[in-house]
Amino acid sequence: MTETIGEPWGLSVFGAGSVRVEPQLVRVKLSVDVLEPLPDKAFQEAGAAVARLREVLRGLGIPDASVSGSRAPAPGAVAAARRPLTASR
Repeated sequence: MTETIGEPWGLSVFGAGSVRVEPQLVRVKLSVDVLEPLPDKAFQEAGAAVARLREVLRGLGIPDASVSGSRAPAPGAVAAARRPLTASR
């Protein structure tokens, strides 16, 4: 950045700055998609995948109370389990 003072008489001030901070809130939508021939197996596999995902989030310091989950069937596939998660710190 280049700036010059065109009128050297009187008082002229120029300044520039930047601030970097860690975000206080982050929203992330994650999903687990599983396709198995039987619905019970698909839900079992999806549940295990979600449990692993939650372990990773805990390892990153995100408590369970800051994570919300839901169940929604994958479009067009009854046997698929989809559990979007959002997390905040």
